[in-house]
Amino acid sequence: MQTYPPIRPTTQPKINDPAASCGVLGYQRTQQAAGNGPLEIQLDNGRFHSAKKLTIPDNVVLLFQPPYSPDVNPIERVWQFMKDKLCWINLKTLDELRKKVDEIIQSILPSQVASLTNFDFILSALK
Repeated sequence: MQTYPPIRPTTQPKINDPAASCGVLGYQRTQQAAGNGPLEIQLDNGRFHSAKKLTIPDNVVLLFQPPYSPDVNPIERVWQFMKDKLCWINLKTLDELRKKVDEIIQSILPSQVASLTNFDFILSALK
């Protein structure tokens, strides 16, 4: 089984588009990367991740994190990094916010992703 997180702590290539990784386009890209093999998707316990009418394909396994455990998902540190960059900016429209978020995502260096996500316990588990 392969896991496709929005970031890869060991290789730090880049952060995927957060809007796409949360939606259908993100799923389609991930499915193409996995081929027909099993696919594990890591999710937090947000209610929006457990819709009762959601149909999960047979080759997809949803791996839900324990409640209140952002430390098991490295992307949470990246989201906090982005929030810190946005907190004192006064944006007047949703479009301005989208542009600023995109600008921040495009400016994050692989070395920054590595410093934010390389938890010792994750790196040792991946060996």
